[in-house]
Amino acid sequence: MVNTMFAQNVSIENGIDQIGDGYNPTLRVKIPHIEEKALKKNWISFLKGNNAKVRKSNKGIKGEHTVINGLGQEMLEIYSNISKETDGMLLRVAFVKSGVFVSPTGDATYMKRLETIMYDFALRQAKAGLNAKLENVTDQFKGTKKKQEKLIRFNERMAADNENMKKRIEKNESSIKENKDKIEETKLNIETQKGSLEVLRSKLIELK
Repeated sequence: MVNTMFAQNVSIENGIDQIGDGYNPTLRVKIPHIEEKALKKNWISFLKGNNAKVRKSNKGIKGEHTVINGLGQEMLEIYSNISKETDGMLLRVAFVKSGVFVSPTGDATYMKRLETIMYDFALRQAKAGLNAKLENVTDQFKGTKKKQEKLIRFNERMAADNENMKKRIEKNESSIKENKDKIEETKLNIETQKGSLEVLRSKLIELK
């Protein structure tokens, strides 16, 4: 089995897999970062963009009567399936040209051209997946930053309220102290006025 590494975390290797009603030569395309749903959508779009009539089933995705742009006018039947890997997705693809599955031993030059095309596709998917993750993390970062800013503003308002409350408490304590002095003063006034009332009442009795 020949392994061809085109870029970090994006690789293509030749394999033999159960695909196309038997075990046949395939290209195993490992694609990091991309989600399964996005990869399926983009792979189908790729096939349709290369004139394929796409058929989907439980076995995978088939592109009938495919003519790949830039690869000549040969009509290909393409069998493929997609599965999850721990670090991304695995796209297995088998190509049938003139009724024969293309293999590195049967047609090495043509297989290399297919590898290049699949590499270009895989790299676009990896970049798209990474950009989607970047956008998602950026949105999360912005959301977290807004939340932090909101919390900071809340704390600033609470600190300002506390400062106002402290000033109000100080003012109230001053007023309480002042009122205590006034209360003592009024007590004396009450005692004085009480004495005056008693004197006046006694004089009133004497007038009788």
